[in-house]
Amino acid sequence: MKGTSLQSLIQLFFTDRLLKQLGVSPHTVAAYRDAFRLLLRFASERLRRAPSGLRIEDLDAPFLAKFLDHLEDVRGNCTRTRNNRLAALHALLARHWGRQMDGRRRYQDLADARQYLLDSFAQMFPVVMVCV
Repeated sequence: MKGTSLQSLIQLFFTDRLLKQLGVSPHTVAAYRDAFRLLLRFASERLRRAPSGLRIEDLDAPFLAKFLDHLEDVRGNCTRTRNNRLAALHALLARHWGRQMDGRRRYQDLADARQYLLDSFAQMFPVVMVCV
């Protein structure tokens, strides 16, 4: 079975969901564009495929966790910026996976990746997590 093209899914997400349905601001569109551009570049390098050859099925929890770690460790993004990128990914993946029966498991993978990040943050800064 052939997977869903990540490129076509992102295009549909921008044109249908963000612009037509939600009418988001140009700033939101730019932020989401930047998040997906970084993801596509990272995935293309890691998976050794052209961006047009990437599939939504390639984005599991361990892969997304590596991407988010890359944003902080290699690109030097602060936690807030990394979380903004995560929100863009979450919006795209929730929209796609939430509509499919087998997609619910993948959506749970994304939630697991988010929990992994929260757990890591709690270990590094336990006092901050108590106050949150």
